Amino acid sequence: FYTPRLSPDNRWVATCARSGPVSWRLFILPFRADGPAPSERDWIAITSDNSVRMACRWSPDGSVLYFTSERDGSTCIWAHRLDPASKRPAGDPWPVHHAHSVRLSLAGVGPINFTIALPRGARSPRMVFPMAETTGNIWMAELR
Repeated sequence: FYTPRLSPDNRWVATCARSGPVSWRLFILPFRADGPAPSERDWIAITSDNSVRMACRWSPDGSVLYFTSERDGSTCIWAHRLDPASKRPAGDPWPVHHAHSVRLSLAGVGPINFTIALPRGARSPRMVFPMAETTGNIWMAELR
């Protein structure tokens, strides 16, 4: 498991689980402070493909799960609405922020340094996350 995140109501954990050497899937598990860990049959799959990039975050009210995914060929931020009671996916995921630029990307930020912050109480929806900027120059010199 990687980047486990406790839900705002402290009843669920969203986490990435390794599904291959370099692939991950996103799951929600019931959280039991006093009791055994949930069995695999209790895991709720949020993503059906192996494109998750190891970062997830609950919305402040717990109704949406935000995550990074390479489902469109670039590392982008996606969201999936959740059923309020069961936390099962409701509908299809949608892109929140595309990062398809070579110069400015999410892929350049390592998984240890990447997180999504969602401030509570903002007048308009806001999200804070790091991006990497890659630039280069070509220098020419005249040989004598």
